[in-house]
Amino acid sequence: MLYEIRILVISFLALALVFSLDDIVFDIYFYARLKTRSRNRLKIKDLDNVAPQLIAIFVPAWKEEKVIGDMLQNTLTTINYPKSFFHLFIGVYPNDIATQEAIRPLLACYKNLHMVINEINGPTTKANNINYIYHHGLKEYEENNGLSFSIIAIHDSEDIIHPTSLKLINYLIPSYSAIQLPVFPLQPFPTMRNFIKFLTSGTYADEFAENHFRTMVAREIGRFIVPSAGTGFFISRSAVDKIESCRGYLLDEKSLTEDYELSVYMHKIGIKVHYFLEGVARVLQNGRIVNEFIATREFFPNTLREAVKQKARWIYGISFQSAKTIKFNDYNRYQQYSLIRDWKAKYANAITVPCYLLFIYTLNSYLMSLPALITYRSLAWYLSLTLTALALERQIMRAVALKNVYGWRTAILSNFLPPILPIRFTWGNIINFIATLRAWRIHLFGSPKSKSKWDKTEHSYLSKNILETYRRKLGDLLLEKEIVEPQKLKLILKGMKQGSARLGEVLMENGAISEIQLLSVLGELWGTGYLEDIENLVNPALAEIFPRGLAFKFQVVPLLLWGHKVLLASSQALAEAVKQEITDKLSLEPLIILVPSYEIQKALNTMYNTGFELKDSKPKRIGEVLIEEGLIEIDQLFQAFKTQKVTGRRLGEVLLNLNLISKDKLDVVLANHKVAVARLNSDGYPFVTHSELQTSNLGLRCLPSLCLFSLLHAPVRNLEPFFH
Repeated sequence: MLYEIRILVISFLALALVFSLDDIVFDIYFYARLKTRSRNRLKIKDLDNVAPQLIAIFVPAWKEEKVIGDMLQNTLTTINYPKSFFHLFIGVYPNDIATQEAIRPLLACYKNLHMVINEINGPTTKANNINYIYHHGLKEYEENNGLSFSIIAIHDSEDIIHPTSLKLINYLIPSYSAIQLPVFPLQPFPTMRNFIKFLTSGTYADEFAENHFRTMVAREIGRFIVPSAGTGFFISRSAVDKIESCRGYLLDEKSLTEDYELSVYMHKIGIKVHYFLEGVARVLQNGRIVNEFIATREFFPNTLREAVKQKARWIYGISFQSAKTIKFNDYNRYQQYSLIRDWKAKYANAITVPCYLLFIYTLNSYLMSLPALITYRSLAWYLSLTLTALALERQIMRAVALKNVYGWRTAILSNFLPPILPIRFTWGNIINFIATLRAWRIHLFGSPKSKSKWDKTEHSYLSKNILETYRRKLGDLLLEKEIVEPQKLKLILKGMKQGSARLGEVLMENGAISEIQLLSVLGELWGTGYLEDIENLVNPALAEIFPRGLAFKFQVVPLLLWGHKVLLASSQALAEAVKQEITDKLSLEPLIILVPSYEIQKALNTMYNTGFELKDSKPKRIGEVLIEEGLIEIDQLFQAFKTQKVTGRRLGEVLLNLNLISKDKLDVVLANHKVAVARLNSDGYPFVTHSELQTSNLGLRCLPSLCLFSLLHAPVRNLEPFFH
């Protein structure tokens, strides 16, 4: 009997060795290719050189009333990307009234937020929810508004989306068809007091740090399959169209791990998912400058029951469902190795606890009168020695990943407390063991309904004061754009006293930045936008509407008027009291775009000393028309101008290329205004002819700064040739 048990022990040890060697392969490959990857790192400042594309963010939600409001508010106010260039589509169910009520107050505040109510009661699968958002949310919105989204993002309702993530994705797509960004669990600052309290959620930090810092990078730089993590996942619209044309749907609604199934299928049809681990410099409150990964952050379960339920769903979906439905021979040898590595979890996790029990038994056999299962210098002894060395290597590799993501304190507490069988490392393996047993139970005895149900976990979100630390601040953007050297910024921050002048003012006083550089960054940070030159945007006709006294008092220049709003150029932010005074006196809501102070002075002198006589009848400027009719937003108009300045293309072509308006709607606007202009022309309104416009200084072939004037001020009949 003892002999048979020893044979079983050797079998277990040999199997564990095979699974451990698989990890070593990835470790070797990761470090062998790390130098190549380091040489090819992108520069974050280059992200600003690409015109923004329209991005749709899908957020499926079922019973998320506790977190969805805070998540949406945080996302809409912190993302460092033009506000009208990204939209959030939240998928909810008709029988989930609480989640709907948490979203509704925000719908009135944000035009780029949309709630999509499913046609059937929940919960369905997450895949069904996302598919419904795509077909009945995004597609219908595009059809009704005459625009087209270029990128689709998938996020969870508890996500903290990194402010720079959309800008990074906009830079990478369409060069890449699909992208997965890192996911790193949120963790409190590790102390001995909270170590046990957050033991379970800490295991997620360990595993995600190791997987997304090292394993996913190894997959990316090799020819392996890069799986989607289900959140922080981005895909181009062209890739979505190809997937639908190939199989008739986007996500498999029968799969519990639809994200993994999608990414594997994409590799099959030639769409590779890419993984990017990129960091940006950040300034902490204490003035220390650190590198922060552009990653999705979220809380993970902190109870054994919730962790087992969630991980069992992952293991069942990947190791059982996918292994059953995916045709192994459809993939090359590198992709097949990736699949085998992913599918091994249902076996590898199941032998960890028996190996722990064997280890404990062996130790006790030296102290007590127990039959020895592993004798000195036997095959089992050598296998155990090898496995011990590999386990130590695994702990060191995980510690390196944790150090880079969370710091040394977390790395030590997780992997070396105590040194032989670390508590958190071991606890994570025990959770995976129990979850694997649950997955086996579902596979063998679960009903079809239980296999496809959205078995979600409970979520929580950060408090508002902690969320403030995730906002991009002036110093962060200055470092990101490489305007200020990190050490110089650190010295200036160190010399600033509490409650002293603002950082921007101090930097200008020290000659570290110019007013132009400061305002360009603030325009992005505040979402107001920035123009360096407004000389040819000045419209003296607006002097009749915006009084000279208000303009000089507040040092603002009116540039654009539509509806009950007025766009003002200013070299600084306007206080709420100033905005209120303008609203009270003019019944207009003031919006700000930042402009250098010397440009403000020149514009004021030009505008209010021109002697221009206002005509009773005049056509609206094309920018006012497009905005007033709700066809584009103000920041979209200025982005179109910015793109036009760089490319030299016609405005209409730019708007169409940015997918901001359909050609049909643009043609209708031009046709209607051609009639209106003709009417005014018949009444004697003095127009510049098309030939005069082409030969004058206002032609589109002139200096880029003059293009804005010709497009905003020229009559529509003279603009028409530039749109076609």
